[in-house]
Amino acid sequence: MRSPRAAWGRLCIVLPLAACAPTVIPPAGPAPQPAAAPRIVDNYGFALSGALEQGGLATGVVPAGTRSLSFDGKPIGFAADGRFLIAFDRDAAPAARIEAIAADGTILRRALAVAPRAWRIESLPTLPRGTTPSPEFLARRKIELDQIAAARDRQRQPWLAPAFHLAGDRADQRRIRIAAHLCRRAGRLS
Repeated sequence: MRSPRAAWGRLCIVLPLAACAPTVIPPAGPAPQPAAAPRIVDNYGFALSGALEQGGLATGVVPAGTRSLSFDGKPIGFAADGRFLIAFDRDAAPAARIEAIAADGTILRRALAVAPRAWRIESLPTLPRGTTPSPEFLARRKIELDQIAAARDRQRQPWLAPAFHLAGDRADQRRIRIAAHLCRRAGRLS
């Protein structure tokens, strides 16, 4: 029988020699082909109806098999039957874009021309910028603030621990002891 020391000595010689052996690098296979760019269809005819104007609202239908839909780069949801809703801000830019990605990766785009709207803006420059509360209001408000402070003080009263002798079994008693301990640590129980 060989001694473990002899086996260890042979291992110490073989390992450094193994590190000197040339490594064989397998030849590289064909380089992976870059993913094909998705097909883009501009001016796709989304079925839209409604006001394409500032402050307007429009509804539409996406083509069957649409994976995602975005309006000016923001994702929007659509129903299972393909219906969707878009709205234009009061100060919307004159151009917007709706874009859908089909199941096969095709990007369907449509540029929308947003018509400006003549908003009737009314202002009342004669109104005072700030108001001064009346003495009656200040007196009533002081009473209300005192009542609010008193209600908050009542909520800060210490929590009373449940009576231990009312607990049913050992597990209930243990849960109550743990809860009381945690309340003491939190400062709610004296």
